[in-house]
Formats: sequence, structure tokens, C-alpha cells
Amino acid sequence: MKKILKKIDVIEKYYLHYILLIISFLLYLLTRHVIFAVLGGSSILLIVGMDIVKGTIKKGMKNEIKEIVIAIVLALSIWFGLVFLLGTSIPINAIVSCSMLPDYERGDLIILKGEQEINAPSIYVENINDINNTAIIEIEGNTYGLNGSIFVYCLDKNTDFCTDFKIYPEKYYEMHGPLKFNYGTCKREYQDKSNINTICVKNIEFKEKIYELNKTNDIMVYEPKKEDLFALTGDIIHRVYLKINSPQGEYYLIKGDNNAIFDLQMHSSTYQRGNSLVSKQQSKGIVILRIPYVGYAKLFLFGMWVEPQGCESFIVEY
Repeated sequence: MKKILKKIDVIEKYYLHYILLIISFLLYLLTRHVIFAVLGGSSILLIVGMDIVKGTIKKGMKNEIKEIVIAIVLALSIWFGLVFLLGTSIPINAIVSCSMLPDYERGDLIILKGEQEINAPSIYVENINDINNTAIIEIEGNTYGLNGSIFVYCLDKNTDFCTDFKIYPEKYYEMHGPLKFNYGTCKREYQDKSNINTICVKNIEFKEKIYELNKTNDIMVYEPKKEDLFALTGDIIHRVYLKINSPQGEYYLIKGDNNAIFDLQMHSSTYQRGNSLVSKQQSKGIVILRIPYVGYAKLFLFGMWVEPQGCESFIVEY
């Protein structure tokens, strides 16, 4: 036991455990290599493990268990205190994807507040069920229904209208009930500072009024419905672009800042799933504070080491 304690004292004397954590974290930020994420997670576990072992040797197992229980109770008290004060079941969360670049990054810790008026333009519709995952388009006088959107449909197809859509996206729009989604091009920037024009939804039209994509609107965390495509990935952290009031309740049209299309327009032929409008009941709160990098602790410990698709670039201009 004394040998183990001596080794721990040496590590603590020279701050080797903290140095390992800082170096692995910095190397991960520079390289995004999974091995440095693993080292980061291992460093966190090492720091906690050393504290437990040292406490057990010096004060005994019973005392260490007592201190662990006190720490857990304290942590739970703080958590449920925040739940009560902020009015949400999840007051703290971490961003795990790159769908909110460039303003919100993977690894950011966010603080949420529930039961708050959403800052976004508001419209009223008679039947919320008219706004669904089916995109209605008109081509040469014919009407077609597509799963999700023209964007998703044409990703891997080279039909005549898809070829035309990829060249002249500004000619196209799609209807989801009374909402008109107008396409065009956005500027996407890559890590080497190069940029390209890419297809995206430029704005939303409702009763001949155009709603631009305003990035000053609130960012919401919501739980997808079980049958939705996004339910496969967990809670979603995206921006509210339109608040939709109806006799059936309040709903939201939502999109990631770094996504070319809205959540409602997503569809997977592999899983045969799309997304529906987000209801007020699905909301877990809006983002009121962002703390950079702190959320990486969650990513490292829960094995979310590999960067998801979409982290290599971001939309800089709609």
C-alpha cells in the first residue's frame, strides 16, 4: 500500500495526471485523432481513480465510501437545484455534433432554461397536420410528393430535374402544407479557408410573406418523437426559425445552422424515416449560456471520440 501511495504522491507532485489530460486534449483539438480522445478520457478516469485509491489507503474504505456518497448526493442536489431553478429536466448538456457550426461547436457545454417564450417569428395555421415530412413539388405542370425534400431525393439521383436542380437550385421550391421552402445557394467554408457554393434552403414563405433565416433566434434542445429519424441520435440542439401556432398547439420549425435543410425536410431511405414538426411538449429548453470545450469531458467519457460527418466545413453565408 505504501508503494502505491508513494507512486501516487510522485504523480501528484509533478502534476503528471493533469499534464497528460491537458496534452491529450490539446493534441485532440489539433488532430481530431481518436487515440487522443481515448487518452483524454483515460486521464479523467485516472484522476478520479487516484483520488479514490489515495483516500482508501489513508482514511480507510468505509470513510472513502462515505465521501463518495456525500459527493454523489451533493452532485445530485446541485443537479436537481438547477432543474428547479431553470425549469427544465436537463439544465446542462453538451453539443456532440457539428450541425450548429460555426457559432456553437462540438464539445461546448450549454446551459438551458425551460418554460420561456421562444424568440422567433410566429405564424398561425388551421391544421398543423398539413405541415409534414412530405414535400410537394411541381415540375412541368405535374405534381409530385417526395419523402423529406427535393434536396434529399436528389442527393444520389441524376434524373433530368435533379440535374437541373443541382445546377439551378434557385428555380426550385417545395411545399409542406402552407409553408413554401425556397432553394438557392449558400457559401460553405472549409478548414483550409477555401469555400464553395452549395445548395441550401434560402428562406421560408407563408402567405406571400418571406421569413429569412435569422441566426438571432433562440436555440432549442428537443427530444425527437420515437418514430422520427433524429430519435436514432438522441436530443437535438438546433435553432428555431419559425414558431407555428395552431388549434392543436404550438410547434416549431427548426434547423441546424450548419445544415442545408430543415429538420422537417430530412429523410433516410435506409431507415425509412423522416422528421415531424417539433411540438412544445418535446422542448427541453432554450440555450442561455455556452461554455466552450468543457463538454468534451462527456464526449471522452462516453466514447464519442470520432467526429461525425459535417465537421470539416460550415455555412458562412445564406
